[in-house]
Amino acid sequence: MDLMLEERRRSSPARPSRMLILSLVLTMIPAPSLSAFLSPRHPSAALHRTTRPLRRQQDDHEDVAKAIDRRRMLNTALIMGFFGTLNFAGDLAHGNSRPDDWFEPDVSTAIGEYELLQDFLEQFDSGSGKSFPRDNLLAEIILPVEYSFPPDAFARLDESDDGKFYGEPRIVHHIDQGARKALTDFYAEYLPVHEGIAYLDLCSSWVSHLPDNFKPKRAVGLGMNAYELEQNERLTEFVVQDLNKNPKLPFKDNSFDVVTNVVSVDYLVRPVEVFREMYRILKPGGCAVMSFSNRCFVSKAINLWLTTTNLQHCGIVGLYFKMTGFDNIQARDLSGWGTDPMYVVFAEKDASF
Repeated sequence: MDLMLEERRRSSPARPSRMLILSLVLTMIPAPSLSAFLSPRHPSAALHRTTRPLRRQQDDHEDVAKAIDRRRMLNTALIMGFFGTLNFAGDLAHGNSRPDDWFEPDVSTAIGEYELLQDFLEQFDSGSGKSFPRDNLLAEIILPVEYSFPPDAFARLDESDDGKFYGEPRIVHHIDQGARKALTDFYAEYLPVHEGIAYLDLCSSWVSHLPDNFKPKRAVGLGMNAYELEQNERLTEFVVQDLNKNPKLPFKDNSFDVVTNVVSVDYLVRPVEVFREMYRILKPGGCAVMSFSNRCFVSKAINLWLTTTNLQHCGIVGLYFKMTGFDNIQARDLSGWGTDPMYVVFAEKDASF
């Protein structure tokens, strides 16, 4: 059978795949070449050269805004081509191979989902006629309650075990001082300060960026690295769990007043399940805050995140909230001059639930 297949491939005339052509067109867009992802040493090694030397000393995140010109990704076909390119690059980086015709997805069943994605993302275009005030970025955005994401939206360059990737402790700050202060100041303004608060920090690490006036009775960190969690002085307890393998949160219904997630929502490959779990474990009237910048581990971020803008990221997270029953969904731009961008998307569980 293998010999017959090989003979058929040799004898068949070369026919360029539609998706291959689209992928090649994408790579010709005036942006840092996507061939950078093909580095055998590291899937995103070439992108390190786009970051400031000081940043490289601070951590090993990438400035995604400088790596990809996302404004040119809105065309449905190009989005599809880029998803294919990312998967191809990831396989090459791990020494895998693909059959000759792997670029042919089942477009007939997927095109509707890509068109829905394009329609949603186009709301954030400068020519859409919508305004985006810094304190209410989603004011004019329509968030559908029911939504289906395209195939490969949550695929990543590096699909290897996350436990291995995060196994080495990283006692570093992943965003600069200005962005950290902006987030802490927002927490001081927004988070409740009454007694007996139960707090959950999802994808937690050695620091939670909490203000001094926020003093929860119970503070739980759920993350990937036990050593990092042990160093977090604001936690009263912690859990080591990979949400990409098991999005089920190990807590009872209506257990927490506050849930936060700092610069990690872009790594969730099952975000809707995680957000549904957040809703379940929040008390009625409880709140959830997702924060992010434009920096990430490119090889572990989902395709959907890498092909969209900062504003669109706010919409995507808002969509996660809307799909899982949250109310009063808002987004703010907390970015200061000369600092890393900082955005927060936050929502509440119905107090009457």
